[in-house]
Amino acid sequence: GIVKKLINQALEGRVISKRPERILQQILRECAVKPSSDLGLLGNPNNLTVAGDGSPLQTGASPYGKKLCDCHTQGIYRCSCKRSFTDPNANWGWDSYHERWFYGHTLYSITSADSHNDLPLFLRLVQGSRHDSATFVFSWAELLELYPEFRFTKVLLDSAHDVYDIYRLLYANDTEPLIDLNKRAGGKVTLPGPISVDKNGVPTCLAGLPMLNWGFNKNRCRIKWRCPNYKDKSKCPRHQECSPSKYGRVVYTKPDWDLRLFTPTPRGSKAWKVAYARRTTVERTFKRILVDYQIESARARSKKRWFWQATLAAVNQHLDAQVKVIKPNILTEIGLKSLETAA
Repeated sequence: GIVKKLINQALEGRVISKRPERILQQILRECAVKPSSDLGLLGNPNNLTVAGDGSPLQTGASPYGKKLCDCHTQGIYRCSCKRSFTDPNANWGWDSYHERWFYGHTLYSITSADSHNDLPLFLRLVQGSRHDSATFVFSWAELLELYPEFRFTKVLLDSAHDVYDIYRLLYANDTEPLIDLNKRAGGKVTLPGPISVDKNGVPTCLAGLPMLNWGFNKNRCRIKWRCPNYKDKSKCPRHQECSPSKYGRVVYTKPDWDLRLFTPTPRGSKAWKVAYARRTTVERTFKRILVDYQIESARARSKKRWFWQATLAAVNQHLDAQVKVIKPNILTEIGLKSLETAA
């Protein structure tokens, strides 16, 4: 129920803005994100698709601290005396990719999925034990406040974010969620009448065939599904028991019935797979920040230093992309001036 409570507060307009990280987020916005947007490197600002995910950062500090006493000189090696911790904000978390425990922080990023340069829009650093679903709630609320001029139409998230309340949060902002299903989550949804749905929320006809998606009606907030054999109903073994209409049987599903299954873009469809394939853009963002700029090997010992270095790497990532666009223009201008001088 923690995520639900956080989302209820976010929908009420609560935003934690009095944080030191806020200044660095504004620096990233003014010095990197806005210039990249002006150059068209992020995509259409009125129709942006973003991806979010977290990555572990193992701190260089020891989880046991440093002893301040001299008990070890007296032969006492296990004492309860005070200790000094160089990274007191760090704690233990689970790295699901490497399947191991780590001591440190989690760097969470929201990246523009429309950018082929994998440019981050927002960074947040939390404790290693914080679950990505809880971190996303804070990050999403702060992202909307930080970029009021952008309109986010789609969000790509992994199965760690497969929580009903996150769907509710995104729909409240008129944003379509594309979230991978958590295989451990159960539940079966059936429609009124003889029609049932599969695990992806696609209705199946009487013959057990998946029905064809016929588009999403935004005005009526429902998805239209049509008979898979509407061109030649005689091919269906149970066409006599089905609808006598020449148009074929039609079924409507509404996201309100189940926000998780009945998504505007049907799960398992080609459109879903093409759109969701861009979720890996946030993973490439982490690769650029942690590996290319060697932040991961820095082994910093405080949250402030971790976030400062990550922000600098994100700014540099934007600058690298901007140089590719600006440099040819500068060379063109120099070439034209040279020709004019020669003439």
